Amino acid sequence: MDSAMPTWLVIVVICAGDVLGGEVESVDNNNLGRVEIGLSDDLHYVKDPVRCGSDEPCTLPPEGKCWGYEKDCKVENRLSLPTCTGKPQPYASTMEGKVQKFYEQAGFAYVKAFSDSMQTVCMAEDPGDSSLECSKDMQHCRAKNLVIDFRKADFSRRPNERVATARLRDDFVGQNMVGGKCRLNKNKLSQPRYSSHLQSWWAELRNYDGGQPPVAGNDKCDVVIDEPVVFMKMDAKVNLYHHYCDFVNLYASQHINGSFSRNVHIVDWDTSDIPNRDIFEQTFDAFTKHPVKRLSDYRDKRVCFKEVVYALLPRMVYGLFYNMPVVPECGGSSLMNSFSHHLLSRLGVKRWRSKTELEARRLRVTFLSRGTTYRNVQNEAQLVDALKTVGQYSVRRVHYNLDMSFKEQVESSYNTDIFIGMHGAGLTHMLFLPDWAGVFEIYNTEDPNCYKDLAAIRGLSYTTWQKKNLLYPEDGGHHAVDSAKPKFTNYKFDMAEFLHLVDKLATQVRAKRDLLRPRAPKAAVPEKTEL
Repeated sequence: MDSAMPTWLVIVVICAGDVLGGEVESVDNNNLGRVEIGLSDDLHYVKDPVRCGSDEPCTLPPEGKCWGYEKDCKVENRLSLPTCTGKPQPYASTMEGKVQKFYEQAGFAYVKAFSDSMQTVCMAEDPGDSSLECSKDMQHCRAKNLVIDFRKADFSRRPNERVATARLRDDFVGQNMVGGKCRLNKNKLSQPRYSSHLQSWWAELRNYDGGQPPVAGNDKCDVVIDEPVVFMKMDAKVNLYHHYCDFVNLYASQHINGSFSRNVHIVDWDTSDIPNRDIFEQTFDAFTKHPVKRLSDYRDKRVCFKEVVYALLPRMVYGLFYNMPVVPECGGSSLMNSFSHHLLSRLGVKRWRSKTELEARRLRVTFLSRGTTYRNVQNEAQLVDALKTVGQYSVRRVHYNLDMSFKEQVESSYNTDIFIGMHGAGLTHMLFLPDWAGVFEIYNTEDPNCYKDLAAIRGLSYTTWQKKNLLYPEDGGHHAVDSAKPKFTNYKFDMAEFLHLVDKLATQVRAKRDLLRPRAPKAAVPEKTEL
């Protein structure tokens, strides 16, 4: 590999959201002992070179269990199955069918569907030849001995071109720019049903040429990258909800390819040279030990890649988790749960151990303060103070902004039993909560399914405000097009109803915590002192 040209990887997503970073109010971290308590009983973070695909530890099912997509994995041996309540629906005539439908949408059957649909597009005929295979609609592809000629690439922004369009041009890869030496089935390069830039890799591979010289010994390669490379298209790096669709699909792509090695190079498929900051870039540390690179880093180079993965995309129809119509009254995705545990373990996130028995019994409540133009809670301080007087909660009000590293934000959320916040991308922090936690979306601003569905996929308890006569908007809204949009104003909330909803959610959280929480070392009990 050319030492002057290091290599890397990327991903993308969508919903309604905000830019987040952070500071924490009323948190005395010196009074919280940090100790890694571990994962749930269903998952283990262990070294297994065969199943992890590397010498680094990864999150795996316990002995006797399987993910669910393996050919010899029996239903009873799957890592876990979702749970459903209510009645059967037209799309599922039995409760078993309802469970299976959710499992296909959000469980490891999601991975299996892509794996099973992989087809050869260009077949290697001799040792050292290239190859290309893709899933349905070219949503996930793998290539060997791939050549991309970036000497013909135009990274400059065109006149009057939108930034988003410049970053994901459909015409970036032209004739004679991509290919290898293999027998090409041109019929497999036909335009699929879904071919938009964040739904398919068709635009990037439609001009694949199977008549290129072999990569091995090719002196026309300016750069040769021997380690595996993952190409990813990014959607919105400033929005946690959208960006984490990227990372969830990156994790699913790792399952399809059977390796969790961090010795891969992630390349952001950004077809422009416009500066682009990623405020959540620490997440990539869970997936690669190399810096993330951009296509423009290969400007004017003919690059030969030994192994390439085109990762699952963030806005696929029926994709995770944007664009997903979740089965109502079902929850608990083994795939999403495994993603959360894998991420937390790889990032080295720690659980804080309480110093006293009293503190250990209290639920940790985190109130996310927005600090944005709209959807602020105007009586937030009073609500937080009221929670502190209850006695059964340890309450923190946090501001996740750029004053706080993203990993610190994740650790704060991980050490939370009840996460409270207004509708917005910050609620995506539910992905980092412990399995028993609850989410209180104070008010969904008439967008009822976005974070409710995400909580269901994650398997968390969820509640939101129902009594509109007990919430008080500042005004009718300030949206440029629709002035009545409830997302574009601020609110006050009835204190008694707020406390009632937190208490109701706390009952569910305690029951799940007692059932699921890993046993920590017993907290130290201070000596009794006289008042």
